This record gives sequence, structure tokens and C-alpha cells, in this order.
Amino acid sequence: MASVQQLQLAIRTLVSERQALRELGAGSDELEKNRLRLVRLQWRLAQALIELHLPPPIQRSVSGSLPDAAMPKHPDGPSRLTSPWPGTPTAASPRSRSPTTAATATGGCARRS
Repeated sequence: MASVQQLQLAIRTLVSERQALRELGAGSDELEKNRLRLVRLQWRLAQALIELHLPPPIQRSVSGSLPDAAMPKHPDGPSRLTSPWPGTPTAASPRSRSPTTAATATGGCARRS
């Protein structure tokens, strides 16, 4: 694959060529060919930039789960029954939820008693 710098240079060249074509009164066929080449190079540049800046994929174990290193960590250690964020209701204490939190958790509106 062409480097980002090579693609940028090729795009600048095509843009200059397009401007010259317009100044010379080129026909629509010539302008369209130039436009299509420009679009293709811009697409390739976008793909090159994505590949350059995209983080590497997370490798999954044979079982399909994420490795321990990829799992979010909490300073107090893992627990399924406690919330990792202070003040957030837990699975162990559903009655501690406020009406707003209960509505959010159930995807609907909670009635106030």
C-alpha cells in the first residue's frame, strides 16, 4: 500500500491537474476522469490513515472470551455483586435504586409510590 505522504502528493498533483484542465476549458469527459481518479486516491488515503491510527485488535482466547489484560479493572478488585462506582446501585441491592435509576435499568418509567 502507498504511504500517506505518497497519496497526499498524488492528490495534490491531481488537484493541480484539475485546475489546469478547468483553465484550459477541458471537456466534461476529461474532468470526470480526473474527478474519479481523485476520489479513488482520497478513498485510499482515508483507508491508509485508518490503518495507521487504528489500535491493534484485541486477541480473544480459544473460548472466545477476552483475556484478563483486556478486561476493565477496578481498584477494589472484581466483584459481581458490587458496583465498581461509588454511589451506583448494585445487583445485590435492587431496592436501593432511585426511581430514575430503576426506570433506566428497566428501560421504562418507574412509578413513584
